[in-house]
Formats: sequence, C-alpha cells, structure tokens
Amino acid sequence: MTVRAGPPTIPQTAELPTILSVAIDNLGNKWFGTANGVSKFDGTNWITYNTSNSGLAERWVAAISIDPLGNKWFGTQGGISKFDGIDWSIYNTSNSGIASDHVSSIAIDASGNKWFGTDRGMSKFHE
Repeated sequence: MTVRAGPPTIPQTAELPTILSVAIDNLGNKWFGTANGVSKFDGTNWITYNTSNSGLAERWVAAISIDPLGNKWFGTQGGISKFDGIDWSIYNTSNSGIASDHVSSIAIDASGNKWFGTDRGMSKFHE
C-alpha cells in the first residue's frame, strides 16, 4: 500500500515527547521516533510526521533504520512504515508475512534484507 500524504506538521519548539528511537540519515538529518510519530531535525527545522499527515502505520515509533538508498523504515505497533522522502508504504501481517504488527527493532543486512524484531519473534523481509 502506497500513500502520498499532505504537508507534515512543524513543531513550535524542539520539545519532543519521550524518545523511543533515533537514527541519522546520510544527509545528517536526525530522526526521532516518539509515542506521537516521528520527527526530523535538519539542524535548523523540525518536521513531525504522524498518522494524520503521513502514511505512518501507527503513531508509536519504536524503531528506525535507514537503508543504503536512504529509505527510512519505521517500526510501529501497526506494522512497518517505509518513507522514501515522497511516498509512504505500509507492511503488516496482512500484506507482508511479518510475524506481528508490533515491531520493536529493525536491522538491515548487507544484502538489503530487513530484519524485524516483534512481540512474536523475528521476521526477515525483502522487497
């Protein structure tokens, strides 16, 4: 499922709720997974993506990983959300065969396989 979303919200301050996960992309942007979505900080500006303004599967972002192509992978309690900078894709138990929609960790190996840690075990995923 691919979703093209409207503009993200921009927080008025740099204050974020509890930080659950952090990743830094190849451009130096910092990505923060929170209980209310994911926020990106480019060194000057904050942008927050949530279930209202993006294709994020669920607001609780427990894991973030960035693949060699720059795609951001977010582990949520509603499955995996992938963001390529424009489009969002959602992978869950109904469309990808992952063990559970409750994804708490993500690792990407040298072959491009995504490894998802869930509350029902590990899943290996390859697009």
